[in-house]
Amino acid sequence: MKSIRVNQLITLNTYLLSLLAIVLPQTAYAINLVVNSDFSAGNTGFYSDYKYNPHNLHPPAVYTVSTNPRAVHTRWTSFGDHTTGSGNMMIINGSITVGKIVWQQTLPVTLNTQYKFATWITSTFPNSFAQLQFAINSTPIGSLFTPSDIPGVWEQFSTTWNSESNSCATISIVNQNATFDGNDFALDDISFEAVSTATPIPEPASGLSLLAFGSLGIGSLLTRKKKR
Repeated sequence: MKSIRVNQLITLNTYLLSLLAIVLPQTAYAINLVVNSDFSAGNTGFYSDYKYNPHNLHPPAVYTVSTNPRAVHTRWTSFGDHTTGSGNMMIINGSITVGKIVWQQTLPVTLNTQYKFATWITSTFPNSFAQLQFAINSTPIGSLFTPSDIPGVWEQFSTTWNSESNSCATISIVNQNATFDGNDFALDDISFEAVSTATPIPEPASGLSLLAFGSLGIGSLLTRKKKR
């Protein structure tokens, strides 16, 4: 009878090992395809219709990559980036022309795959807030989104898109507000990731716990058998 119980636990452990072989490879985190997504590499890796000005953002339709909005515009609020609080962000003085591309990047995508496009945004000045739109391959997707009326309060906005027959995606963030006074904002931690549609499976930690439990059970029974 004891031999049967030990064999049953060995069979259970074998099953748990097989389960881990499936669980571990499939629980990898989603990969962000965006290059320089947190602007830590500075003004590189993306396109903008806006003019780059590293030190002065008083004119409209200009941007910089910096650590503090107040350092590039005397009327703007002083605050840190979303990633660490002390790193870079893209800081923008909105254009007076609707539809200008604020940020854009072209990425390879897998056919017939669902993707999530997201960004963190905040106002830099509390007046006439930006009205932003996601676009992919020049087609607007999702609804317009507007940052908080409190400068320095970071919020994330996102939308989803299916690649269908597309093998690449030109992803853009476009401003639809053309107001001169205000319309000032910052972007950070832009992401574009494949969305998993697989049935949820146990996390690796859970699988390892089950395996440990099975191993302890076998060890306990074998120890008792030797003592007797």
